[in-house]
Amino acid sequence: MDIFSPTIYRGIFLGGQPYKVVAAPGSGDRAPFYNPQDALDAGKQGANIFLLNGEHGPLTYGSNYQQVRGQSWDAIIHGQNGIAVQCITALVGCVLADVQVKNNSGVGNNETIWLNNATLEQFIIDHVWVSESDAQGIYLQQSARTVVSRCIVENCDANGYIIGSGEQWNKIIACEAFVSIALASFSINGPSIILGNRAATISGANGYHFQSGADNAICADNYGTGAGTSTGILIDAGCNNMTVDGNRITGYSSKIVDNGGTSTIGSNDTT
Repeated sequence: MDIFSPTIYRGIFLGGQPYKVVAAPGSGDRAPFYNPQDALDAGKQGANIFLLNGEHGPLTYGSNYQQVRGQSWDAIIHGQNGIAVQCITALVGCVLADVQVKNNSGVGNNETIWLNNATLEQFIIDHVWVSESDAQGIYLQQSARTVVSRCIVENCDANGYIIGSGEQWNKIIACEAFVSIALASFSINGPSIILGNRAATISGANGYHFQSGADNAICADNYGTGAGTSTGILIDAGCNNMTVDGNRITGYSSKIVDNGGTSTIGSNDTT
């Protein structure tokens, strides 16, 4: 039994790579698609795209509950001089999983994965490898109740993961970031839950940076290792009432710095 039942649409595409699309109920369009964006557009609400291993063009989500999943991290979505994956409309319940995403053209200042709409919510990014980025790796500029889990971000020209100001209760769970520039592996600007992650930084980059909009955020059970004049967990002035507990921070010149002064700093290993 095919996992994409009950309704399956198949197309043979350039390069001989088929995409499987579960279209919205009632859709009868079986026309071939020549890139994954065409397949996503044809599937409309609830489209389910399966990417075989190989290189694929950039994607923009356009309807609720659309899902894009890869065969493995050898299914690569490439930005091709622009953002590789984006959602900039007021959607709910979309998924990106099991793919590699990169944007390494050196042209412009383009994020690799970008979510940006004030009423976008419940997006899931799971088991994704951002292998290269011309800017932020995963940027939740505007979204709510989004979950980023089991992802790896490396070789970025800016922050690894960033949550925008005022965005409500997004979660980054069990993710890794390897950052070598003087920004941060995790840059948090809104109330969020940051749980069970690993930050590895060099050249003065901070591990976890909570900025003034991150009131009431939770930073727990994370690991950070760094070098140089950087900070493991940095809380800016104006960021209040955070909970920081159960983290292990090593190597940074400063381990945990609370410039807001109102957060609960629990039991953390800073040896």
